[in-house]
Amino acid sequence: MLQVAGMRVVYNASSEVGSRVVSAHIRCIECDIPRYLPLDVNKTYRVLTQSYIGDGGGGYTMLSENRENVENLDVDYVMLQRHMRKQRNVIQDHDGRIQVVF
Repeated sequence: MLQVAGMRVVYNASSEVGSRVVSAHIRCIECDIPRYLPLDVNKTYRVLTQSYIGDGGGGYTMLSENRENVENLDVDYVMLQRHMRKQRNVIQDHDGRIQVVF
């Protein structure tokens, strides 16, 4: 199961592969107060992931088949270091990002 941040997803593990997502909400980055809005299938979202996943590895071909404006950055741990230095404060949040129902 793909781990996510900035997204809340409910999966039905009993459904067929390719039809397991019950609902998906995306964190609004334009909002002054953070909130989650329903996924808009007609909207283009910015996604940050490792090259392996972005290239369709692990069976995530839906990412490689729908990519636009790809920007290759640095290795993941360097990107994390840069982000943490810039952010200064890191807040741990258990926000129910992934829920699995049967």
